[in-house]
Amino acid sequence: MKISSLLLLSHLFLITNCHHKTTAIENLPSGKNDLSQLNATWVLKQLEGENYTTSETTKKIELQIKTALNEFTGNDGCNRIFGDLTRLDTQSLVFGTIASTRMACEKMTLSNYYTELLKKVRSFSVTATELKLVDEAGLIILYFTKK
Repeated sequence: MKISSLLLLSHLFLITNCHHKTTAIENLPSGKNDLSQLNATWVLKQLEGENYTTSETTKKIELQIKTALNEFTGNDGCNRIFGDLTRLDTQSLVFGTIASTRMACEKMTLSNYYTELLKKVRSFSVTATELKLVDEAGLIILYFTKK
Protein backbone atom coordinates (compact mmCIF):
# COMPACT_ATOMS: atom_id res chain seq x y z
CA MET A 1 0.00 0.00 0.00
CA LYS A 2 2.87 2.37 0.81
CA ILE A 3 4.43 1.68 -2.60
CA SER A 4 1.12 2.52 -4.34
CA SER A 5 0.91 5.79 -2.40
CA LEU A 6 4.49 6.68 -3.30
CA LEU A 7 3.87 5.90 -6.96
CA LEU A 8 0.74 8.04 -6.96
CA LEU A 9 2.55 10.95 -5.31
CA SER A 10 5.46 10.71 -7.75
CA HIS A 11 2.98 10.62 -10.65
CA LEU A 12 1.24 13.72 -9.37
CA PHE A 13 4.60 15.47 -9.03
CA LEU A 14 5.57 14.60 -12.59
CA ILE A 15 2.21 15.67 -13.98
CA THR A 16 2.16 19.02 -12.18
CA ASN A 17 5.78 19.84 -12.98
CA CYS A 18 6.01 19.06 -16.67
CA HIS A 19 5.07 22.50 -18.02
CA HIS A 20 8.67 23.26 -18.98
CA LYS A 21 8.65 20.48 -21.58
CA THR A 22 5.79 21.81 -23.69
CA THR A 23 6.52 22.90 -27.22
CA ALA A 24 5.80 26.41 -28.39
CA ILE A 25 3.37 26.90 -31.23
CA GLU A 26 6.04 28.59 -33.35
CA ASN A 27 7.25 25.06 -34.10
CA LEU A 28 3.92 24.33 -35.79
CA PRO A 29 3.38 24.74 -39.52
CA SER A 30 1.96 28.16 -40.36
CA GLY A 31 -1.28 28.71 -42.20
CA LYS A 32 -4.81 27.49 -41.82
CA ASN A 33 -5.85 23.96 -40.97
CA ASP A 34 -8.02 21.70 -43.13
CA LEU A 35 -11.04 21.05 -40.88
CA SER A 36 -11.88 17.82 -42.71
CA GLN A 37 -8.69 16.27 -41.29
CA LEU A 38 -10.07 16.66 -37.75
CA ASN A 39 -12.82 14.10 -38.47
CA ALA A 40 -11.00 11.06 -37.16
CA THR A 41 -10.23 9.08 -34.05
CA TRP A 42 -7.11 10.45 -32.36
CA VAL A 43 -4.99 8.51 -29.86
CA LEU A 44 -3.18 10.50 -27.16
CA LYS A 45 0.63 10.32 -27.23
CA GLN A 46 1.72 13.25 -25.03
CA LEU A 47 0.36 15.56 -22.34
CA GLU A 48 2.36 18.79 -22.01
CA GLY A 49 5.39 17.17 -23.61
CA GLU A 50 5.34 14.04 -21.42
CA ASN A 51 4.83 10.70 -23.15
CA TYR A 52 1.58 8.97 -22.26
CA THR A 53 1.37 5.21 -21.84
CA THR A 54 -1.77 3.15 -21.37
CA SER A 55 -0.36 1.73 -18.12
CA GLU A 56 -1.22 5.10 -16.54
CA THR A 57 -4.95 4.69 -17.18
CA THR A 58 -7.53 1.90 -17.30
CA LYS A 59 -8.26 2.43 -21.01
CA LYS A 60 -6.56 4.18 -23.93
CA ILE A 61 -7.22 7.95 -24.13
CA GLU A 62 -8.87 8.77 -27.43
CA LEU A 63 -10.64 11.76 -28.99
CA GLN A 64 -13.08 11.93 -31.90
CA ILE A 65 -14.00 15.30 -33.37
CA LYS A 66 -17.11 15.68 -35.54
CA THR A 67 -16.78 19.04 -37.29
CA ALA A 68 -20.15 18.91 -39.08
CA LEU A 69 -21.93 18.65 -35.71
CA ASN A 70 -19.50 20.83 -33.70
CA GLU A 71 -19.12 18.06 -31.15
CA PHE A 72 -16.61 15.59 -29.77
CA THR A 73 -16.58 12.20 -28.07
CA GLY A 74 -13.82 10.04 -26.67
CA ASN A 75 -12.38 8.32 -23.67
CA ASP A 76 -10.43 9.98 -20.83
CA GLY A 77 -8.71 6.76 -19.82
CA CYS A 78 -11.62 5.65 -17.65
CA ASN A 79 -14.87 7.27 -18.75
CA ARG A 80 -16.50 8.08 -22.06
CA ILE A 81 -16.46 11.84 -22.61
CA PHE A 82 -18.56 13.97 -24.93
CA GLY A 83 -19.59 17.54 -25.52
CA ASP A 84 -19.78 20.44 -27.91
CA LEU A 85 -17.19 22.62 -29.54
CA THR A 86 -17.97 26.24 -28.70
CA ARG A 87 -15.52 27.53 -31.29
CA LEU A 88 -14.22 25.78 -34.38
CA ASP A 89 -12.62 27.35 -37.42
CA THR A 90 -9.41 26.81 -39.38
CA GLN A 91 -7.29 28.17 -36.53
CA SER A 92 -9.39 28.02 -33.35
CA LEU A 93 -10.75 25.10 -31.36
CA VAL A 94 -12.48 25.50 -27.99
CA PHE A 95 -14.14 22.65 -26.10
CA GLY A 96 -17.43 23.49 -24.40
CA THR A 97 -18.85 21.63 -21.44
CA ILE A 98 -17.26 18.21 -21.07
CA ALA A 99 -19.70 15.55 -19.87
CA SER A 100 -18.72 11.99 -18.99
CA THR A 101 -19.90 8.69 -17.66
CA ARG A 102 -19.12 8.16 -13.97
CA MET A 103 -17.20 4.90 -13.69
CA ALA A 104 -14.99 4.49 -10.65
CA CYS A 105 -11.58 3.49 -11.99
CA GLU A 106 -8.48 2.98 -9.89
CA LYS A 107 -6.36 5.22 -12.09
CA MET A 108 -8.21 8.56 -12.27
CA THR A 109 -5.44 11.12 -11.75
CA LEU A 110 -4.33 11.27 -15.36
CA SER A 111 -7.93 11.04 -16.64
CA ASN A 112 -8.89 14.12 -14.65
CA TYR A 113 -5.75 15.95 -15.74
CA TYR A 114 -6.52 15.19 -19.41
CA THR A 115 -10.03 16.69 -19.21
CA GLU A 116 -8.62 19.79 -17.48
CA LEU A 117 -6.17 20.23 -20.36
CA LEU A 118 -9.00 19.90 -22.91
CA LYS A 119 -10.67 22.87 -21.23
CA LYS A 120 -7.53 24.96 -21.85
CA VAL A 121 -7.35 24.31 -25.61
CA ARG A 122 -7.71 27.43 -27.80
CA SER A 123 -6.17 26.44 -31.15
CA PHE A 124 -4.78 23.46 -33.02
CA SER A 125 -2.62 22.15 -35.81
CA VAL A 126 -3.69 19.09 -37.79
CA THR A 127 -2.13 16.98 -40.53
CA ALA A 128 -3.25 13.67 -42.01
CA THR A 129 -1.57 11.82 -39.12
CA GLU A 130 -1.10 14.26 -36.20
CA LEU A 131 -3.23 16.55 -34.05
CA LYS A 132 -1.66 19.13 -31.74
CA LEU A 133 -3.91 21.00 -29.31
CA VAL A 134 -2.60 24.36 -28.14
CA ASP A 135 -3.38 26.53 -25.10
CA GLU A 136 -3.84 30.31 -24.85
CA ALA A 137 -0.08 30.81 -24.31
CA GLY A 138 0.66 29.07 -27.61
CA LEU A 139 1.99 25.85 -26.08
CA ILE A 140 1.18 22.38 -27.35
CA ILE A 141 -0.56 20.76 -24.40
CA LEU A 142 -1.95 17.61 -26.05
CA TYR A 143 -0.44 15.62 -28.91
CA PHE A 144 -2.33 12.85 -30.73
CA THR A 145 -1.76 10.53 -33.67
CA LYS A 146 -4.46 9.21 -35.94
CA LYS A 147 -5.83 5.78 -35.04
